[in-house]
Amino acid sequence: MLAMMLDEPEKYRVLDLPVPEAGDGQVLVKITRAGICASDLATIHGVSPIAAYPLIPGHECSAEVVKAPDGSGYVPGDKVTVFPSVGCGNCPACDEARTNHCPTFKVQGIGLPGGCFAEFMATGVAQLVRLPDKVYDRFGPLVEPLAVGMHVNRRGATAAEETVLVFGTGAIGLASALIARAMGAARVLLVDRFESRRAVAERFGFSDFTTDSGDALVSWIREQVGAVDLVLDNVTNDQTVDVSAKVLRPGGRSVLVGLPHGDQSLMLPHTDSYRKELSFIISRNYVKDDFVKTVALLESDAFDPSPMVTAVFPLAEVDDALKALQSNPEQHIKVLLEP
Repeated sequence: MLAMMLDEPEKYRVLDLPVPEAGDGQVLVKITRAGICASDLATIHGVSPIAAYPLIPGHECSAEVVKAPDGSGYVPGDKVTVFPSVGCGNCPACDEARTNHCPTFKVQGIGLPGGCFAEFMATGVAQLVRLPDKVYDRFGPLVEPLAVGMHVNRRGATAAEETVLVFGTGAIGLASALIARAMGAARVLLVDRFESRRAVAERFGFSDFTTDSGDALVSWIREQVGAVDLVLDNVTNDQTVDVSAKVLRPGGRSVLVGLPHGDQSLMLPHTDSYRKELSFIISRNYVKDDFVKTVALLESDAFDPSPMVTAVFPLAEVDDALKALQSNPEQHIKVLLEP
């Protein structure tokens, strides 16, 4: 099979490898499309703290079952995506399906070998999530990043008629915004440093967009809506936390999504936060139920995430795909590979 092998940071090859064997409790799937994530870029460049080399990277995909064990409930031809987080299976978090709280959980294609930048992938039966035909055909490889947005909104308890502020309009920021609107948010305001993202926001029907920062951003938000009920902060630094504390209504919530860098600390604007009794909530990864809920939302035609896909490359041209994504970050949201 054709696969991208990452031998060590910055050293990868596209080569022919044997089709993986499905072990006990595993299925063999054929990858139809795979998405490139910021976590994949971190793994390729050697800045991911959880990457293990060598490995085939990739953890966002749509796939078809090729071989499944008897009694698994799956048969060849079933259409699926893969929940890539694998827990220890023995801790309280795993018992409660909170894989993201497992102290030793790993992500297939980052901390575990055998990711989806390949023609075939072996994974556990428990990692599969069924996809209805229309979700598979149109949105299959987008389910994983959308599930992050689902988890973010569930952590923030997004409610109907609320006003939501979203920092960052990359794949996860847009996923968060789309799901917030699908959950009934009355108005969603987007903030990004790239002016070119305004056109992207408009393709999704978001007209409230700005590249302002600091006091100018606070003024813009107050002019638009007065105050916001919920912030989904995909940037997460001292500046975004400070703005959030100023523009949240009393009792408001901010979900901190951005991945910490090293021993990064945040300065909490204590006075505003205390006076308003604000809630700052951390969101990390997702759980399998976020995939299930995302698939159901897509099947209901609640929203169309198609414009997230900005380019598609054959797997054999993964080098060109990576260069396009990294040289034009303001243009690309989700770049896909087709094995």
